[in-house]
Amino acid sequence: MPSERGFTLVELMVVLAILGALSVTGLHAFDKLRGRAVGSEALVIMKQLLDGEVMYYLENEKYFPDPGNVIAVFKNDPSNKPEIQQIKDALKVYVPVGHHLDFVITHDPMGRVLIQIDADFPIFNDNSTGIRAVMDKSGKVEYL
Repeated sequence: MPSERGFTLVELMVVLAILGALSVTGLHAFDKLRGRAVGSEALVIMKQLLDGEVMYYLENEKYFPDPGNVIAVFKNDPSNKPEIQQIKDALKVYVPVGHHLDFVITHDPMGRVLIQIDADFPIFNDNSTGIRAVMDKSGKVEYL
């Protein structure tokens, strides 16, 4: 009877195939969960920014920033970028950097404040990569 000293090539190939199938499944699930987490973060930050805009409007009778100015914060920006401090001072909201999201706050041609939050990958079930909202002077919010 021959002595058995290890695994055969077929057994090793079967194990590798199973591990490969499990890792592909796991990576897909990880990407979905990451997208959902970033999407939730985007929704929370959008709500905070909109609430901050309402408070800013009530105190100053105008939205932040002034018409014609654009405040943009991108995921790769340094944490000491002046726009981050401007948002924090005006809206009392901390905008995270080094995450997966880009932020733009501006006015549209109709004088409404426009907030855009975007990622480089799908973050919602409809495969969209971001969320946009406009607020008019009455405080009415419309998600685009």
